[in-house]
Amino acid sequence: MESVVIEVDLLRLDQLVNDYYGSLAMFDDVLTANQHLESTTLSVGDEVFLPVQTVAKAEEKLW
Repeated sequence: MESVVIEVDLLRLDQLVNDYYGSLAMFDDVLTANQHLESTTLSVGDEVFLPVQTVAKAEEKLW
């Protein structure tokens, strides 16, 4: 899990997730990993934990 310290005031958590992962698919996982945050609007100095995104392998069809 990577950790990011916020350097910009009033950054929203959803913006950070979208910028980092390229979508909001991991938003719920990020919320779960960051229950220590008081708000989804971040302040300078807040530490946000970003879970590793796992990619599921698609099964190949034989026929």
